[in-house]
Amino acid sequence: MLALAATFLPVPETANARAIRGIITGVQNMLRRTPASAELLRANNVSRWVSRVSVCTAVMLAVGVNSMPTITSFFISRRSVFPRLPLPIWPPPCSPDSDWCEISLLVFECSLVTTISLVYACFTTIHVSLIVYLAELLRVPAVKLHSTLQAASELGTFDAHLDREINSTIAYHHDVIRLLDHYNECFAGTMFTRHLLTLLFISASALLFMTDPSNLQAFSIVVFTLVSMGLFAYLGEQVNVANDDMHTAVYTSGWENMPTHLRLKLCLILCRANRPIGVRGTFIGFVTFPSFLQLVRSSYTVLQFLFQMQF
Repeated sequence: MLALAATFLPVPETANARAIRGIITGVQNMLRRTPASAELLRANNVSRWVSRVSVCTAVMLAVGVNSMPTITSFFISRRSVFPRLPLPIWPPPCSPDSDWCEISLLVFECSLVTTISLVYACFTTIHVSLIVYLAELLRVPAVKLHSTLQAASELGTFDAHLDREINSTIAYHHDVIRLLDHYNECFAGTMFTRHLLTLLFISASALLFMTDPSNLQAFSIVVFTLVSMGLFAYLGEQVNVANDDMHTAVYTSGWENMPTHLRLKLCLILCRANRPIGVRGTFIGFVTFPSFLQLVRSSYTVLQFLFQMQF
């Protein structure tokens, strides 16, 4: 929908609009200009991509649907404990003992659960789709370049075909870097929002389990959310692993024995192959194993804060 809006609708040239157009242009360039991108569209790659996205989206949607009723009822039942907690449309304009008040609370809770769960699932679909897509984009040229350089080193022939392959890989990797930059400019805020929602799910559910140890639903929410975030971190690490594989493929190819013009181009790949790793501090930074450990520590801090407010 964002792609269609950025392509066909006369939206103003804001930063987000330029970023969306940059994402579309980057993908079009990779699919149209790079021969290696044809391998990305094979059935096995597409099926693996769709399966990973579907599984992660289903897991995150299940987390949101199962977590929000518990969390909402927890905060509503403890309104006296959190007197300054801002809740929209609260209290309803009626007597607390009337049937209309109960209906208003039910509608409010259902609408809140539905809205946040759908937003959470949409954010997850966008993030997982692009992360898996980027991992595949980086993996394909790394494998192809490694086989090409290895064959050229064994034969000792560095012809025009190898030169074209290196030029294609440089252009391909440059497009991936631009795609990373455009995505980070446009969707880093949604990644941060999803990260905060996950933090809320874990902290509130853990506090509910501490106050009521017999509530196994809250305990299952904590475990299920941590497992899903571990899976999400694994997918995020694949972007960095694929990028490191490209760096290793060039570094171990005997590039120092190649002609000067090829050495210069391979040095350019070695320098550029380090750049996506630097993006870990932005949107990739929310889906790596170090960030997963940081999420656990942050959840514990928020849990301590909520526990002190309650007691």
